[in-house]
Amino acid sequence: MQDHRRQTVKEKISYIEQTQGIALAHAKIEIIECMNNGNSQSQCEDQARQEVDSVFSTVQKSLYTSQNRQMQHWQMMDQKFTQTDNLKFETIYPYSLDGGEDDYQTKFELRTVTLYNGEQMEVLTGSMTYHAPDGYETIAPYHYTGNLEAPVDESIYDSDNFLNVVAPDGSTAIPLDGGSFKTALTTLEDKHSSANSAVGSMADSIYSNYEPGEVSVSDAAGPLEVMLTSSGNNDSLTYRLLSAQSAGYAVNDAGKTVDVKADFNGDGSMTTKSGVIYANDDAFPNNEVKTGTTYVQSDDGDSSTVQVSDSVTFVSNPEDSEPEDYPLDGEFTVVQVYDDEGNEVDSMTLTGNDFATTDTSNLNSQISELINKMEALEDKYEANQSSGGGSGISQDAIKSFLQNLGIGVAGGLMIVAVIVVMILFAYIKILRI
Repeated sequence: MQDHRRQTVKEKISYIEQTQGIALAHAKIEIIECMNNGNSQSQCEDQARQEVDSVFSTVQKSLYTSQNRQMQHWQMMDQKFTQTDNLKFETIYPYSLDGGEDDYQTKFELRTVTLYNGEQMEVLTGSMTYHAPDGYETIAPYHYTGNLEAPVDESIYDSDNFLNVVAPDGSTAIPLDGGSFKTALTTLEDKHSSANSAVGSMADSIYSNYEPGEVSVSDAAGPLEVMLTSSGNNDSLTYRLLSAQSAGYAVNDAGKTVDVKADFNGDGSMTTKSGVIYANDDAFPNNEVKTGTTYVQSDDGDSSTVQVSDSVTFVSNPEDSEPEDYPLDGEFTVVQVYDDEGNEVDSMTLTGNDFATTDTSNLNSQISELINKMEALEDKYEANQSSGGGSGISQDAIKSFLQNLGIGVAGGLMIVAVIVVMILFAYIKILRI
């Protein structure tokens, strides 16, 4: 079975990049609803920041859970090594010892970590020191609460080292990558700080421009707010869908779940799991996922199966653990589709968006549509304020901005950075409601 742990770290970092927008969408909804209930700005800001903390804690806990699982794997592997006779150090770790088998040492320690929302969880930290020909070197793969102490005093602490192990086929695997997790946690902290800072200016804008009851969530809702208000909760499964939706995938935003039968573990056995599906737009014929249908990635000549044309991902929803992503890159059967109340239905429709387009002409039309929506919102703002003023954002200004980035607005491929432009305009809308 292929080891997806490196990819998992990359996916978690990708989720982090979406977290600030999702958190601010939550915060905006909370401020508007709180203001309309007659509460003070300071109280509404506090409640909005609690929403921000809740969203970021979901990702924070997911990172720590992943690290914890892998650290436990390392500890178990190390215990097996110490308890097994005639098993050399180099059989497990691809490092050369300067002396005998006693020239390395591992240390594992449980620590208590407090998440952004105040919840506490225990995590397992660990480090290894081995006596290499050029001196002691410490491998400390994880960064839970800052620097980890090395297991021996004379060792050199190197927080960005990898812990390598020898795979059964003799190749070198990297199950523990301290640098990537450190980057993920640092990025999460930066995004959390930025989101909390934005709450104050967002609340200032709302309270200075509107009286309670003058604006509703639906008046100021963008794609993320629409999805948030249609979701019954903010659990980890919902967060996966929000991340997928904001990254440009086709999702079902009406709360539908599915039972899928597939070879999830790559061992040839077909099992059934409950969860949600997201996919590239138009991967399914007419973007429709049907109950009782078996799908394949390539035409197998079987008239009873339906071919999908692009990538499909299933996110499991276990009762006692975090959701897990499974690429459906082989044959899979949608055993049953359920509506948001848990009733069996025949099908569901996935809805895509063009947030991540690489088509310039399509992007131009998106920008035009976005400007129109902003102008409509601005008209509402002016009507409420009985005064002039405007965003000053025109088609020419946007074209000039794109050209300053070195991006042509007529033809050619768009680089991914252009999406930042769209997000920027979306946040202008958030801050100018």
